[in-house]
Amino acid sequence: AGRKKLIPALPDKYNTPNAIIAKVILVALLSVWVSSLFHDAVNKLVWCLIFGVLCKELGFLDEDALGKAHATGIVMPIFTNLASATPEMVGSMVWPLVVCVVIGTIAFSAVSILVGKIFGYSWQISMAIGSSCLFGFPGTVIISNEVSESTGTTAQEKAAINAEIMPKMLVAGMVTVSITSVLVAGVMSAWL
Repeated sequence: AGRKKLIPALPDKYNTPNAIIAKVILVALLSVWVSSLFHDAVNKLVWCLIFGVLCKELGFLDEDALGKAHATGIVMPIFTNLASATPEMVGSMVWPLVVCVVIGTIAFSAVSILVGKIFGYSWQISMAIGSSCLFGFPGTVIISNEVSESTGTTAQEKAAINAEIMPKMLVAGMVTVSITSVLVAGVMSAWL
């Protein structure tokens, strides 16, 4: 927290929610532009993750920018298509979903534990990181916050727990949902 950043922080009177959102939008626009330069060979969300981390480390973006701007609600997905779903449509998807979830859980559990051993993580944190493939962003943020709030007893302990698990969960969710799912879908589309 005490590290000196390359870009100094704005004074509090200028670092308003609007200024914070504007900086986030600039980073997102940069990410989309860079993605288009490479003809979307790398997904724009991956560029957003890369530039977001880089700009935060340089000091351009605030720590927990959307939280400081009271704007975390704008990134939560809105499921408008769910309103048109019929009970028959949902019922026809139950068994395929159950099969996929069971097979996926067994697969990510085995892989997570093996990879966790290589990197020296406990099986518990390995399973948590691996489970991010089931929900991705913003679920990784919500779960990290909930775990730190329910486990920590003091504000410092909650912050330490959150600082330990949230970066791992965010990166894992981004990698599994944005990158790996695209690669797997590309391979499986040839099977259809």
